[in-house]
This record gives sequence, C-alpha cells and structure tokens, in this order.
Amino acid sequence: MLKKSTNYLNLISLLILIYLAFIPLKPSNSNEMTVVSNSFSMALATDHIKKISQEPHSIGTAAHERARDYIVKELQKLGLIVKIQKTTISSHNQAQKKVQKQKTGKQFKKDKTVYNTFAQVENIFARIQGTEKNRKALLLLAHYDSVANASYGAGDDATGVAVILEGIRAYLSENNKPKNDIIILISDAEEIGLFGAKAFAEKHAWTKDIGAVINFEARGTSGPSYMFMETNSGNHNMLEQFNQAGVSYANSNSMAYSIYKMLPNDTDMTIFRRDKDILGFNFAFIDSHFNYHTARDNYQNLSLDSVAHQAHYLMPMLRKLSQINLSDLKSNTDDVYFQVPFWKTLSYPFTAAFTLSLLVLSLFIVSLIIGIKNKSIRIKQSLTAGIVLIKSMTISAVATFGILKFLYFFHPQFSEIYQGFTYNGHAYVVFFTLLTLSICFLFYRNIVSTHTATEIMVIPTLLWIILSFVFAHKLTGAHFFLLIGFAGSLSLLINVLMKKPQSSLTLLLFAPIILIFSPFFQQLPVALGLMVLPFSGLLLILLFAPLIVSIQIPKEYQINKWVFIIALFASFTYAEMHASTSKLRPLPDSLYYFQDNASQSAYWFSADSTTDKWNSQFLDKDILKPQEKTEFKNNNWRGAQFVSYAKFHDFPISSITLLKDRSYVDKHVYRFKITNKRKVTRMDLRTLDSLNILKLSINREDVISQEQAVALEKNSRLVKIFTGNSYEFIVEIEIQADQKLNLSLLEMSDDLLQSKQLNIPKRPDDIIAKPFIFSDMIITKQLISP
Repeated sequence: MLKKSTNYLNLISLLILIYLAFIPLKPSNSNEMTVVSNSFSMALATDHIKKISQEPHSIGTAAHERARDYIVKELQKLGLIVKIQKTTISSHNQAQKKVQKQKTGKQFKKDKTVYNTFAQVENIFARIQGTEKNRKALLLLAHYDSVANASYGAGDDATGVAVILEGIRAYLSENNKPKNDIIILISDAEEIGLFGAKAFAEKHAWTKDIGAVINFEARGTSGPSYMFMETNSGNHNMLEQFNQAGVSYANSNSMAYSIYKMLPNDTDMTIFRRDKDILGFNFAFIDSHFNYHTARDNYQNLSLDSVAHQAHYLMPMLRKLSQINLSDLKSNTDDVYFQVPFWKTLSYPFTAAFTLSLLVLSLFIVSLIIGIKNKSIRIKQSLTAGIVLIKSMTISAVATFGILKFLYFFHPQFSEIYQGFTYNGHAYVVFFTLLTLSICFLFYRNIVSTHTATEIMVIPTLLWIILSFVFAHKLTGAHFFLLIGFAGSLSLLINVLMKKPQSSLTLLLFAPIILIFSPFFQQLPVALGLMVLPFSGLLLILLFAPLIVSIQIPKEYQINKWVFIIALFASFTYAEMHASTSKLRPLPDSLYYFQDNASQSAYWFSADSTTDKWNSQFLDKDILKPQEKTEFKNNNWRGAQFVSYAKFHDFPISSITLLKDRSYVDKHVYRFKITNKRKVTRMDLRTLDSLNILKLSINREDVISQEQAVALEKNSRLVKIFTGNSYEFIVEIEIQADQKLNLSLLEMSDDLLQSKQLNIPKRPDDIIAKPFIFSDMIITKQLISP
C-alpha cells in the first residue's frame, strides 16, 4: 500500500515539476499597459508594431517606403541624426561545388544552381555618441522589410524594430550616459538575402567601429525568445557578460546554437559575424511557427508576452554592453552552458567535457561494482531490463513515424505547411509524448515485479554516459545532457548503498533534470518540425527510463492504464478536431501566371502538392500532357507541380537595348540595358545554353568578378535582380570568346490578384498564399540573343 501511495505522490510531483519547467521560459500576462525594466513602455512599443505592420511592406513596395519614413521620423523624435544608406549590393555564388579547367586555362567553378543576386537597399541608421573615445561601438540591429508573400511582418520583424525604438527611448529617458557609441541600424532587404546588413558591413565606414551586435528576430508570432551567441571564436566572455547583465527570463543553452549553426537560419547578425568577425547576440521567438512568412504574421496573432520577452533582453543588455569595453568580449574559450529554471545559467569549458564524462563513468562503474557485490544489482536482470528499453524505444519510433506518415497521408493539407509545424502541432506534441510514455510504461510494467528499480536504471544511465562521450567529440554544445547520466549514476549509488530502491529520493535527484529538459520536448518539434517527433520520443524514453519505477503504479491497479488511455484519446481527438482548414487555420496554396513571349503562349501553374477549391479553377482544365509539363519545368520553373494552359494576355515586357557587342581574343563582352515597362519585383536572367561567365556587373556593381568565373549549364539561373524602386538596369557580361550570349529574362510582379486583365477572385478566408516561394506572381519571359 505504501508503494502504491508513494508512487502516486511521485507521479503527481512529476507532473508538477513538468508544469513548473515552463513557467520561467517567458513573461506572462503581458499587455499594452505593461512596463518592462522600469521604463520600457509596451504601449509605445505595440503602437510602433501596429503602424509598421499595418500592411505588407516587402522591398520595393509603396508600403515599404511608408514603413521606412515612419521609422526615420520616430528616430528623429528621439533627437537623433538619422541617415539613409541607399546603395546597390550583390552576392556572388555561395554554392560552387566543382572546379573545371577550360581550354583557355581559366578556372571555372561549375554548378547548376547559382545564387548570384543583385539588390538595391535603403538602410536606416543613426548613432548615439559615447563618453569614451577610441572604443568599439554597440550595434542594435533589426530589419524593417517584410517577406514578399503578403506577410504583414508583425513578428518578423516589426517587433524587433519596435523593441529597439522603444528601448532607445527608454534608455535615454533614464539619463544613461553610454561609454560606448551606440549605432542603430534598421536594415533593409533581410528577407531576400540579408542584403541590407551586407551593404552596411561592406560599404559603410562605421562597420570598423562595431565591437558587438544585438539583433532581434522572429520565426513565428509567439513563444519564448531564445538567446543565441554568435562568434567565430569562443563564447566564454560573452556568456559571462550576459549573466552579469541580470536578464530576466534568460532562455538559452549551448545545444540550441550548435543545432542552429547546422540549419539554414542565417540572420543579419550572420553577416557581421561571418564576413567581419564581429560577435553578437541574436534574440528570437519561434512559436506559432505556422504563421511565419504568411499573412497571419500580423498584430492580431502576435503574443505580447513574446514582445515583452525581447524587451526583457534588450534593456539590461543595452545598459551592460554600452558601458563595458567591447573588445574584451573576444575569447578563445568555448563554454557548454544551460539554464537552470528559477536559478541561473551554469557553464563549463568545452575542454572539460571529456574529463567530466570520464568522472561520471567512474561513478557509474563504482556504483555498479558495489551493487553487484552486495547483490542489489543482478547482471542478468539489468541486461533483460535493457532489452525492454530497446524494445520500447524501437516500438515507439516505429509507431510514431508510422502514425505521422499516416496523418500526413490522411491530411494532405499538412504537406502544404512548409514550416513543418501544423496549426494543431502542439496537440500532436502532447499526443505523441503520451504515446511514447504509454509504450514505455506498457513494457516496463511487466518487469517491475521481477526487476528492481536499481537494475532497471543501469542500462539507460550507461547509454546517457556513452552519449556524453559522443557529444564531447561531435556536438560539444549538447554535452550538458551528461547531467542525466550523472543523476542516474548518483541515484544508482544511493540505491546500492542502501540496498533498497529509493523511489522518492530518485525522483528528487532527477527533479533538476525534469526542470531543465522538459521544455526540450516541445521546443524541438516547434523549431524542427513534427517529423522530429520519433527522435525526440527516443530521448524521452531514455530520460524517463532511469526513474520510471518511481512513478510506475503496479499493473494490478487499473487506473494506471485508464489514465493513459483517456489522455491519449482526448489529446488525439482534440488534435483531429483542429486538423481541418478553417479561417483560423487557413490552407497555404500558390498560383502563378506565366507568359512566354517567344512562343506567344501562357500558362497557369502551382507549386502545391494538390489543388484546392480556389486554384483548381485555373489548374484543373487544359492540363499539359506529361511530356509538355516536363519541358515546362525544365525550361521555365522547376518547382511547378500543376501546369495548365492559359489565355495569352500580352502583359508588357521590358525593352532590351544593346549597348555593346565586342569580341576580343580572350573574351566576348556584351552590355545591354533593361528598361521595365511595368512594376516588377524581381527579374531572373537564365542561360539557354551552357555558358562560361568571366564577369558580370549590374549598374556597375560586380556580381561575378574575374576571380569568381563560373561555368553554367543550360537552364541555369545567372542572377536574381530585385528591382526595388528602379526601372533601368545596365547589365555588362563577359563570356568566353568562342561563345555566344543566349539568355532568357523572367520578370515577376506580385500583382496577380490585383490584375484587372486576369480578374482573379479573392482567396476564401480559409486559404492564404504559401510562404517561401514568392507566390501570386505574374511572370513574363523573353529571350536575349544579341
């Protein structure tokens, strides 16, 4: 009876610990009247957000200009001298894979996919003078453009801009006297490739003065904000200053940044770190990820707790980093670090990781030897318990993956949510977590009467120690998972010394582990998508296996079974009730109109996996035959999934004026002018034949220099041109002497739904434009063959 009641109490205690683990992640109950850090007014910050995000404001639009003008005026109200950096910028090919030597002896880099881009940007910047001369400046950074997908950009990144605007006002109102200069950069063109930050870093003289950056970003509209330290060297001094700043709701760990660096998650901060070796802090919230880069990124869906969390970071960091010598932030030492809820950030050097793993392994071995000697551990039972662990992990992974695949098959609309996290994703996280634990409990309840708690925790504890050695070698930022192995080894030692399992004491030793790691099982699928759930399920079983006997109710008490069954049924039912599309859960889709002026033909196409009630009216009739569709994809748009014939409407195309066509011994030089005849957002120059590019410039801005010569295959993109507010572009291109220029020009305007010629009906309320693929475009194509 005692074991039953004790384990019931332990189970309740575990649930309380899990609940507590989520409380310190972010502020709660924030509203427009909240004041953060004594002087930061949420009312003023939210007013900025509303005004900047009242309409989509991607680069080159009239709304983009209005957002720029508003920010300039607000900075001027603070008494700052505000300037605009209006310039052109390009990126050279970052994806060159193979070097091939041609007959001329010239080295060409060969790649089918070229990421050359040209853009015109308008950065907003100002400077607050510090009291100390000859010291590095602090840069506050956020971007003011929204993505070109009908996104209002409330989270990404009107929040970042607003937090800086209000943060500076609050800082100055406190009569702070910064020792370091404070540079404010509200950058442009982040969404098309970090070009505003790149232009400032490469072309502005102030870049050499910058010692550290604070950047604000978002990949959703809610959730806690995470701190990422970005540096090319060590993070030790940065972490030390962050801890000394006294940040409330600090939320970070070294594993998050280790994973972050592996993913395509570059921000403006990346430019300063990668290209100029300037370190800095990124702050970003990532929940409600399904709203990211869509029309749902608006003020109505924005969590004010997330906005307040950004303010909780900025104010203490601004006060701290404006005073210290920023040159001292540089370090050659990297630290593993993690946040202990309700306490502080703990850390230790990367170099100590292997030694700590050895110490914990030694503790485990000593505990094992003592247990075997005093017969509290039986080797056979420990191994068979390990087999149960492997079975539960295997079944859990197979079941989770199988159910996920079925759900994506049964709900094909899930595949259209490119963020990877569905509207009902949190309900699925709860369901799959319960499913994993149910499988784990089901297997273990059959051996609790034949195996002791001590024997059951041997193998999972050993596995965590082995993982710590792997992390020490391959992913050192995640080495703090050693804490689980340490807690398991310590519990094992206490149990064998007392010769009797101590279920409550074991749970007490694991209490910090529960507090530290419980949020991970929500954060991983939010950040990486639902398909990571089988992997997180394996970690979950490994985490709970060492203490499962402490909360395992003997199988003769049926309530144990029914609690899981009811909870599983309830969470799955709730998830399925919210799986269908609706006004609150709109389906992302895409539609394009493509006009080929060379063949006088036109097409509708979509990048979707399936058609829906809105775009099917254009795509489900006059469908191209398979061979015709393949040719369209190869020659025009590789991402097209549905293609059908459309009426040719003869939208205006740019005029091409040849200015130079001259052959030399070693090259052929062409110069031509493109003059837009309609407002286009972007132009692509693509090759119609294989081509060796010696040099490419647009409006005198080098896109491919002589040192970056590249060999392009047929139907490769030569360059993307984001037009901004310009209508004329001078293109100069040098190719190999024995080759002839043969290009196509694709012009894209984002006015598909506004076109009176096409007269396309508005999307229903339960459908929105798909993110990441520049949907709703009118695309025209013409040939350039001088």
